[in-house]
Amino acid sequence: MATQAAEEQRSIAFVIALKSGLHSDFEIVCGKDVYAVHKVIITALSPYFDNAVKFDAAGKEKEDERIEFPEDDPLLIKALVQFMYELDYDLPPLPQAALLHQTRPPPRVTSFLPPAPARCPHGFDHFFSCPKDHSKHAPEHLALHAALYTLADKYLMPALQDLCAEKFKDCAHLYCRTPEFPRAIEMIFAELPQGDVKMKMAVIETLTDQSSLCLEPKINALLHDHSDLSVGVIENAVKESNRINFPK
Repeated sequence: MATQAAEEQRSIAFVIALKSGLHSDFEIVCGKDVYAVHKVIITALSPYFDNAVKFDAAGKEKEDERIEFPEDDPLLIKALVQFMYELDYDLPPLPQAALLHQTRPPPRVTSFLPPAPARCPHGFDHFFSCPKDHSKHAPEHLALHAALYTLADKYLMPALQDLCAEKFKDCAHLYCRTPEFPRAIEMIFAELPQGDVKMKMAVIETLTDQSSLCLEPKINALLHDHSDLSVGVIENAVKESNRINFPK
């Protein structure tokens, strides 16, 4: 089993490999961005890229081996490539002014759940972990996490989808009472397939705990428009209530 120091050294080596392009043998192109990448890395996390590399390499000189994404958002492709090397991704940093819009509990917090022993400064009960680094999140990131989740589905990267859902939930923890939250909900429930539940559950769990949001006009309209959203909130609320009232 590798030591923590060895894991850190490997992580640093991967970051350097992407930034320097040293020993790269393939290119990913999106708009003006060109990423000198390594086949062994990009094919390990995505069957799509594995097939693309095999197809593109046939009959081509090494310097011509590349794949282009003219229709995708360069910001999202950048995050996708970063994930391949770091198992993480960054979005544009939070403007200081956005701190003023972080979620605060309403004067009287109502919930489908029984009263919790304690709530964080953003109004969530103690079962939710409050994000440690608020500077990594911004209201605009809600839609970007959702869009990257969709892109990860397109390019067959379930591990990236898991991370997108996790980051979305952390971001919603801070910004579920901003206009960007219902916009992101609409994107998620209108565009994702019926059986794709990872990102949808991040929304459902947020609304279950912050149930007063369901009375907000835009979110209330979404509950009426998307039955899988409204049913999901009800089912999750019942499960959470049973877990608290009837622990095993």
